[in-house]
Amino acid sequence: MNLKTIPLCSFFVVSCEILFLVMLAGCVTAPPVSQAPGAAAAWLGGTPRVLVRMDATRVDAWKTITQSRESLKPVGGRTKTVWMGFELEHLDDLKTAAQTVRIVLEGDFPKGLVGLALDWNGSWKKSEVPGFWKNSKLNLSISVPRDGLVVARRGETFLAERSDGVLRDLDPKELEASDVWISFWEPGQALFGAAGAKLLPVERLDVILNAHDGVLSGPLILRFTDERAAAAATVLLKLVGPQIRSRLGQDLTWSVNGLQVVGSTLTVKQSDLSALADKLVADSVPAVGDNP
Repeated sequence: MNLKTIPLCSFFVVSCEILFLVMLAGCVTAPPVSQAPGAAAAWLGGTPRVLVRMDATRVDAWKTITQSRESLKPVGGRTKTVWMGFELEHLDDLKTAAQTVRIVLEGDFPKGLVGLALDWNGSWKKSEVPGFWKNSKLNLSISVPRDGLVVARRGETFLAERSDGVLRDLDPKELEASDVWISFWEPGQALFGAAGAKLLPVERLDVILNAHDGVLSGPLILRFTDERAAAAATVLLKLVGPQIRSRLGQDLTWSVNGLQVVGSTLTVKQSDLSALADKLVADSVPAVGDNP
C-alpha cells in the first residue's frame, strides 16, 4: 500500500515534541478515568474532515517510535489511544495534514504532572487561561482538560473545547473495537480526482484495520446515500481501478451491501508503517510563523 494515503502518518511529524513534554510523569500513575466509548474524541473539537483513531497498544508504529528513543519510553507505555482530526482536501498532502492536525492522547497522564512538565519546559509559554500552553516555534498549543488526556492543536490560540459533533453518526463502540479506524467525509475528489468525484458521489470513506501476523488489514468501505448510486459504483470502480491501485498499491475485491460498497481486503505491513513513522519523526518540522 502507498502509505502516503494514510493521514495518521503525518501525526508523527509533530508528535515528538508533544510526547517529550509529558515524560516527567513517567513514575506516577493517575487513577483510571471511566468514560463512555469514544468520549475522548470530543476534545478534537469541531467536525474534522478526516478522523483517525489508533490503538497505541496494538499498532507497532507507535511502539517502535517510542521505544527507539530513550526520552519517549515513559510515554510509549502510557498512551492507550491516539485520536487525530484533519482538514484535508487531498490525502497525499502530508504538509497540509501536519498544519491542520488536532491530536488527543488518551492514557495514563496525570493532569497535574503534565502541567508541571510544561511549566518547566522553556519551549512552552503558559497562557493566562489555566491549563493552556503555546509553542510559537511549532505553532502548537496544548491543553490538559482532565486526567488521562493531552490535547494538541496546530495554529490555534484558544483553549480546546469539547464538541459533540466530532464523530457525527459513527458508532464509537465500533471504532474502539478496531486497531485503526480512519473516516474521511466526502472523499471523492481526494480519492479519484475531480472527474471521478462526480461519477462517485461518496458520502464517507471508512478504513477499518486490525493487527495480526505483522500486518494491519481490513475492509475499505465507501458509503452512499442512495442504493442505486452504490450499485452503479461497483461498475465505475472497475474503470478507476488503475487510480485505486496507484494509491493503495494493491487491488481490492468490491461488493455491494445496501448503501455500502465494501472493498476487501486492504493490507498494510506494520513494518512499513513503522519505518515511515520513524523517518517522519526524524525530519525537522517546517518553519512556521509565531503565534500571536
